[in-house]
Amino acid sequence: MAGGQDFVGRYVLSADIVLSVTVEGGRLFIQENDEPKQKYRAESPQDFYSTISSDECTFTLAGNAPAQGLVLHIGGKDLELRRLP
Repeated sequence: MAGGQDFVGRYVLSADIVLSVTVEGGRLFIQENDEPKQKYRAESPQDFYSTISSDECTFTLAGNAPAQGLVLHIGGKDLELRRLP
């Protein structure tokens, strides 16, 4: 997955919901708080979907900089999360 390291980081929705994005072996994983990690597959350079649930996400990109945030598409809603420094 080219550019996957640009997505690595922590993204916050609220004080008690933080998503951790990691890349392991060229694969993208997202973990909510202490829940098990979910593997995501790419649909496009910034759009990904979970391999075990109906969750999808889109990373917010600005030029060649790392992702500034992500939008989690879940249950018919689009939840915007900002990247923590």
